[in-house]
Amino acid sequence: MISIGFMAGQLAPWRIKAARCIISALAIGVGGLLAWAGWFHQMKDHRKVAGWTKVPCTILRWDMEVAETPWGPNPSRYSVYRYEYGGKIHTGQNYDEASDQPVDLREFEKEGVAARQGPAFCYVNPENPSEASFRGPRAWFPWSLTGGGVLLLLAGFVFLILTFIPRRPLPPEVADLRTRRRALCWMGFGLMLAAVVVGKRQDLWETVEGQILRTKLVPIPARIEATGLSEARGTGKNRNITYNMMSVVYSYEQGGRKWHADRWHHHEVNRIGGSKEDAKETLSDYPRGKQVTAWIHPERPWIATLDRGLSWSMAWAVMPATLLIGGICMFRTGWKLKR
Repeated sequence: MISIGFMAGQLAPWRIKAARCIISALAIGVGGLLAWAGWFHQMKDHRKVAGWTKVPCTILRWDMEVAETPWGPNPSRYSVYRYEYGGKIHTGQNYDEASDQPVDLREFEKEGVAARQGPAFCYVNPENPSEASFRGPRAWFPWSLTGGGVLLLLAGFVFLILTFIPRRPLPPEVADLRTRRRALCWMGFGLMLAAVVVGKRQDLWETVEGQILRTKLVPIPARIEATGLSEARGTGKNRNITYNMMSVVYSYEQGGRKWHADRWHHHEVNRIGGSKEDAKETLSDYPRGKQVTAWIHPERPWIATLDRGLSWSMAWAVMPATLLIGGICMFRTGWKLKR
């Protein structure tokens, strides 16, 4: 097998510079695109809410109802709060003005518990005090995307500048060792980064947390409130495949109040069915009003699941763990090579 160092040694200097320029251009282009996407992703709404005034509020209602619509049962989240601004009492119902992302039901219930226990705050538009938002600007994703893009862009510029700085030629054996050392370190870093990306994409931590909590869940009677069936197109090689996404909302009593949940397993909001007929047949086992058994965490009642069994999704933990361990070993091997 031809080593990377040998290949580099056989390339003409102008070819090496051309390759480095192409890599730099790609880094600058991708970094600039990420920075642009992060800056303009919902930043308008986040900046608007960031200028609003944070004031204390009192929770009047924080629950969920299922209404019948021509398209079937529709679960709706309600958050009603009272606040004082400019000497007047106002009532707000807007939950999150800064984002149009769907609200996770478990997060909504958990946030309601914290708001009832207090202190609770909302954000008021000083120019129109009747306009408020319970959630403030949460621009972590746009800012993190922008920051990562800027770092990649700067790295591309630095790599491009270093390409044209004249250097003293090294002996062949030293140049070959340095090339192999850098290649191992960069490949190890790439594997570690891939492990983080794969783990994030597969919600790895939430999956692991669900398996840890399995022994702490207790059975409790629950009632099916609504079911849903939607379609989602695949991506990449599966872009021609249509997935049927099934969802179930159920309610239960705990601690003197009514709770709602929509998880099949600890981490699964939806389940993927085969054909639409198969998905409908699965949902037919969960008609509205049916009494089922849910498993909940007695100290954190917003955590619930219809199935506490060991999920096959734990197998996904092997992939990022393997990438992470391999990346660390490869980076360590490259770093320990003699200079």
